[in-house]
Amino acid sequence: MFLFLLIYFLVKLLRPYCKKNQIYLLYLLLITSSPILYYGQAIMSDIAMTSCLVMSLFFINKWYLSPESKSRDLNFGLLLFFLATIFKSYAIIFLPVLLFLLLKKKGHISQKIKVWNCLCLLMVCLPVLYWHYWTSLQPGYHDSSSHNILRKLEHLLQAEYYYAIYKHLVKFLGLIPFYALLLFSIYYLAKNRLQKINLPEWFLPYTICLGLFLIAVADKIPQHEYYFLLGVPIFFYLSSGAISALLSSVKVKPIILIVILLIHVSIGTKSYLKATKENPDVLECAKMITDNTEEQAKVGIYTDVSRFNSINYYANRSGVVIEGDKFNIEVYKKHGIKYLVTNLNSRGNEQFENWIRAQSDRLKLSKKMIFKDAKKREMSCLLYKVI
Repeated sequence: MFLFLLIYFLVKLLRPYCKKNQIYLLYLLLITSSPILYYGQAIMSDIAMTSCLVMSLFFINKWYLSPESKSRDLNFGLLLFFLATIFKSYAIIFLPVLLFLLLKKKGHISQKIKVWNCLCLLMVCLPVLYWHYWTSLQPGYHDSSSHNILRKLEHLLQAEYYYAIYKHLVKFLGLIPFYALLLFSIYYLAKNRLQKINLPEWFLPYTICLGLFLIAVADKIPQHEYYFLLGVPIFFYLSSGAISALLSSVKVKPIILIVILLIHVSIGTKSYLKATKENPDVLECAKMITDNTEEQAKVGIYTDVSRFNSINYYANRSGVVIEGDKFNIEVYKKHGIKYLVTNLNSRGNEQFENWIRAQSDRLKLSKKMIFKDAKKREMSCLLYKVI
């Protein structure tokens, strides 16, 4: 449902600023983007937050552009923004975009109404700020460090962060649209014609907020591509416009366009099928946990992010992330951990072995199984009972 809402309202939002052929390209890019399709079918708060934010921007932008200024559109927009922050609090970073449209609105609207609506938007900050304050006080390396500004800045200095941004952009847009956008940007910069591009009024504030958002999640970007969902309005608008401009300036035979389209669709399809393919070792590891632990038992799991989510889901247990060797097992034991599970490759086991050895008097190996993952790599699943 949220996938449909995202595509439908994003196209409606961008339609006034697009040429006719650009709209078709926008539809094409959206329905062939493997990450959008993948997260659209997954039960995740990120796609819901992004959809509500796009719908909110659509209704408030509609109110902004309309000389009649229907309060119904404005109220819908405010309500949808509140919903976006409920699904995921990161949506609050885009609050200035809506405030910009509210304050810049001209026409028959009183200053009192403007101030009241701005106050309503600002009030949504209170529960979000309280939530982040509360989580910052919770135990665990991940929870506390994820609110640490210095740690964000450290990631901004690492090449891995910028490589991850490049990789996610290519994956979302597709290899061909990404390089089309790159060529378009270089060409227009060389010709000094960027000022002629028809950009929405909210484009610049949204881009600035998106930059702040990418800084706020700098420690998560390398592992989580779904944070790029909030960049879809910017990246896909620019990419569809770039391809449209290139096609209008360069004459290409229809057969070549068909071949390029088929290549783009095949790359996206392959990426989507790869993303939805289940790792057999995850299912086997989850089954091992289900068969050897009590139904209500809390299980500490040490593995990579995607495997943690899958193991936690298929094992039907209350899973807790083990933050590497940052804490000893006693820290997790205080929070009710009865079992420890590691799902790692041979290199990961070697790196984690010293931590396990240091906890040997408090951990008893109950089960060990070796599997092959989807890429035929050897993966182990070790189940320890916490003594």
